[in-house]
Amino acid sequence: MSNKKDILEKDLLSEIDREKLFSEIQDNQMGESAKKNFLDNIMNNYFLDNDNFNFLEDNGIKIWEFSENENCICLEPKKYKDCCQLKLQPKRNENYISMVESLESNDSYNEYIKKMKHSFDKEIENFIKIGSCSFFDCHEKLVKSNLWDEKNFFDEEFFSALRQNVFDTRFTMGTTFFNKVDPKIFDYYGFCKEHSQIVSNNHLKISSSNDHEKILTLNFAIIAFKYYFAKNTYQVMYDEYINNYLSIEKIGHKAMMVFRLRKVINNLKEIKINFFEIQKALQKQDCSSFEFTDFDMKNQNNFVVRDIVQFAITPKNFTVINSVNNPFKKDLIAFMNVLVINKKTVVSFMHLKSSTELNDYFKEWKELNLEKKVDWETWISNNALILTDGILLNFKKWNDFNTEEKVLFSALNKFRFENPQPGQEYLKMKFFAGFNKGNNFF
Repeated sequence: MSNKKDILEKDLLSEIDREKLFSEIQDNQMGESAKKNFLDNIMNNYFLDNDNFNFLEDNGIKIWEFSENENCICLEPKKYKDCCQLKLQPKRNENYISMVESLESNDSYNEYIKKMKHSFDKEIENFIKIGSCSFFDCHEKLVKSNLWDEKNFFDEEFFSALRQNVFDTRFTMGTTFFNKVDPKIFDYYGFCKEHSQIVSNNHLKISSSNDHEKILTLNFAIIAFKYYFAKNTYQVMYDEYINNYLSIEKIGHKAMMVFRLRKVINNLKEIKINFFEIQKALQKQDCSSFEFTDFDMKNQNNFVVRDIVQFAITPKNFTVINSVNNPFKKDLIAFMNVLVINKKTVVSFMHLKSSTELNDYFKEWKELNLEKKVDWETWISNNALILTDGILLNFKKWNDFNTEEKVLFSALNKFRFENPQPGQEYLKMKFFAGFNKGNNFF
């Protein structure tokens, strides 16, 4: 894995020449100052509606296709026009079915995700073959690890909404997405044999939420797990784009392919930033570049989490942190652990101190707690359910829920709209406004 700082420190927002765009919309009726402010606001919106999209497209900002002067989608320090645009395959593949087209029938959808899974498995083989341990200056070969590699952990049964095929993302409102966990779903390759043991909680033996150095090491396993899937997912989608983009006739289907690839690229960049920051912190044995927010809660056996979390907005000033559909908004991730240890629940959040938005997020929640006591149990439960993919619900707890609750929790966990209508997004944000009310898994 190479450390390309010039790539890591950039995102789609920084790649846009705002002055150039501003000059291109001078002929519109909107005043100069208003145009510039509107452009800035759109690029930082939590949710872009159709009017926002139309304004950007009408004024020269390409959302649904890659601009010639963007940094290349292969993440090399080149412009798109000088690199991957030249690699687009001109020959039509009459048998190709895009993701959007595949949604027209169950058979075509199943064929599409089967094909993508096959490509993903081939990428994994290559990843394992050429990869080496994630620890700094360790060049040993990769071995299979498991994110929940604790002794006897899976003796208990858990339910999760994760699926074995990362491309199987079709979820139908009104159905239940949680299923019994197959431990293999948490297998990954990120470390050599020795370091795979070091990042395991079997070795770390975390006892409290303020064991920051140990939690940092545990989070290295999380980010290696996420990188393993994000990197190979990106590679499959990149290859699909290069080989088939010009084979798609419908503009809307082309647009969705580009939009999905933009999201994957943004996510991969943020994962890589955190990966290298943790790697550096462990090398120096210094975790001062990260901020920790800790809770030692009462004992419970209902749920556990070991994942990244992407907060949406700050609770007081409503500052946007992550967007559901704005490709110009940089992804920002934090780490979330909910671990049951020694008859108590250890809860830890960790994020880079350099992130102003994430600093503000936790600061504002603490301020709310001083103004009126926050129900931290419910707040933690909602973060785990809504904003992580990897929440594991204990079999007994899951079976205590009635059918309506199971459908609701499934929707809250997975119903993240790629192209939401304003009404749908309003319902989601109305729930966020009461984020410390409602669900309590403690």
